[in-house]
Parts: sequence; structure tokens; C-alpha cells
Amino acid sequence: MVQDVVDVNHQMTLKDEQTLYAEESWENMETLNQTFMEVYAKHLRSTLMSTITKHCFGCTLEAPGQLDHECLTTTFARSLDLYYDYSTTTMNRDAMLFDFLCRVEGDCIPLLPSFKMRNALESCTNDGLWRNKIKRLLLKQYEDIYM
Repeated sequence: MVQDVVDVNHQMTLKDEQTLYAEESWENMETLNQTFMEVYAKHLRSTLMSTITKHCFGCTLEAPGQLDHECLTTTFARSLDLYYDYSTTTMNRDAMLFDFLCRVEGDCIPLLPSFKMRNALESCTNDGLWRNKIKRLLLKQYEDIYM
């Protein structure tokens, strides 16, 4: 009878440990997602800034007046709407993934095999919810840097 009580308590302890591990894994996976989005947004912002300059009529003609430059007269939010899709296709994804892997640390490392980077990349470009999160993150990063 005493042995049964000990076994039940031991099983409860194992179950509690498994639940705790699952919660930690979930938090770590959320950390991976957040890190991925931050790195993706950083690389996308860089690509977006060069895309804005590349498509600026004033820059192409080397126009002397600032008003002739769309890169200076268009808001970042408008440029983001105009060039988001183009920038996602021209961004150096290999460099972005390398940067992401370099930023992963600690308890998140064992989760890397289950983190589906290709799915995350596809979500950033195709999923409306991810796109909106990335755009908000880009606007925040832009404000933090330039405002």
C-alpha cells in the first residue's frame, strides 16, 4: 500500500516535470519566433532602404533638388507598402538565416531542429498576420533609429 502511494506521487512528479518542460519549450519556441522576426525585419529594412534608393527617380538622374527625390519625400510607411513584396524577394536570405542562427542561444538551441525556418520564411512573405507583424516591427525599428 505504501509502495502504491510512492508510485502515484512519483508519477505525478514526472507528469509535472513534463508539463513544466512543455511550457518551457513553448516559451523557447516563442523566443525563437520573436528572434526570427527581429532578424528578418532587420535584414528586410536594409534591403528596403536600398530598394527605395534604387527606385528613386531623383537618385537615378542625380537630381540636385531634394524635392525631386522620392526617397526623401515619401514616408517610410508608404515606401514600406510600395516595396515590401519586392524587398522580400531580393533580400539575401542566406545572410539573414546565418544572422538568425548566430543570435540563437541557451535553451533555444535544442529546439532548432523542430523550428521550421522555411515555413517561417514563407509566413513572412505570404501570411497576412506575419506580414503585419513584420511591418509594425519595421516601423518601430525605423522610429528607433531615425526619430
